[in-house]
Amino acid sequence: MDELTTLAVKALGSFGGAVLALVFQPPLNTRDFIIRSVFAFLCGVLFGDPVRQQYLNWPETWQMWVASSAIVSLASWWVWGAAVRLIGAYKGPK
Repeated sequence: MDELTTLAVKALGSFGGAVLALVFQPPLNTRDFIIRSVFAFLCGVLFGDPVRQQYLNWPETWQMWVASSAIVSLASWWVWGAAVRLIGAYKGPK
């Protein structure tokens, strides 16, 4: 596969993971939605392949690229939400 096709497959998986995360943990407001969506999409595209190679040990097929990008995107959505909640709890009440 050429580089553009590989990037498109990773973007497809990353988008799917972000949509799946949106279903399970909807954001509180529009700002949170935009920030989480961009963060999840970029993490899925950038870190999906290293996670597939080093931690999951999956073969190099397009199905595995989609799955690993979706997993990383989904996990980063939840990590961002947990970080925001922890920071909010640390700040205390307003």
